Amino acid sequence: MTREEILALGPGLELDALVAEKVMEWKPCASGTEGWYDQPPARPWDEGGHPGYCRSVFPGTGGQRRLFLPSSDLLHAWEVVEELHRRGKGVALKKYRPGDLVPEHHRASIYDERGNEDGYGLTMPLAICRAALL
Repeated sequence: MTREEILALGPGLELDALVAEKVMEWKPCASGTEGWYDQPPARPWDEGGHPGYCRSVFPGTGGQRRLFLPSSDLLHAWEVVEELHRRGKGVALKKYRPGDLVPEHHRASIYDERGNEDGYGLTMPLAICRAALL
């Protein structure tokens, strides 16, 4: 996927799955086992039957399964930031003021010894996901 294609992705299941696979390096697994899986059948926790990466036991939910939605949920996006930190990458976040001349109001910069990549978005979770994929 090119830089332009990544920066053009909007929040949603396609971007969420890319982050789960490419950034978090999660692999699908069989339903009912520990880990991540992609199951299209409708379940109460998957927002109406949409396929998505679910954790068998999501921290803080008492064992309830939930979709991983980093492009729209800040708590899930923060898991991405923590994974990047674990890998030795730095993350800088910036919110622009309303008067600034930028089309999207949030920037996430991910950097290491090789340089940095900037992702922009109308929301911080979107900016984080885009930058993490660059």
